[in-house]
Amino acid sequence: MSTLEELVIEDNLLGGPLPRNLGRLSRLRRFLASANNFTGTIPESYGRLTNLEDFRIDGSSLSGRIPDFIGNWTNLTRLDLQGTSMEGPIPSTISRLTKLKELRITDLAGASSSRFPDLLSMTQLNRL
Repeated sequence: MSTLEELVIEDNLLGGPLPRNLGRLSRLRRFLASANNFTGTIPESYGRLTNLEDFRIDGSSLSGRIPDFIGNWTNLTRLDLQGTSMEGPIPSTISRLTKLKELRITDLAGASSSRFPDLLSMTQLNRL
C-alpha cells in the first residue's frame, strides 16, 4: 500500500497515456494533471481511487467516454474535465458524488441528445 496522497504534475507538457498503475495508490486524495499532453482514455484502474477528493485532467487530449466508475469517487469535491477530447454522455453515476463542490466539464463530443444527470443530491455544489 502506498502512502502517496497527492500527485501534482500540472503544466509539464507530459505526453502519452495516463499512468495505469495509479489505481494502486489507495490513499491518493489529489490527482492534478491539468495542462499536459496526455492521450488515450482514463484507465479502468482509476475506479479504485476511492479516496480521491480532487481530480483534474483539463487541457489534455484525453479521449473516450467519461467512465461510469467516477461514481466510485464519493469523496470527490472537485472534478475538472474541461478542454479534453472526451465523449459524452455524462454518466448518471455522477449523481453519487454528493460531496462535490465544483464540477467542470466542457467540450464533450458525441451524444448531443443525451439527458443531463440528476444533480439534486449534490447539495454542496457551487460551481457547475
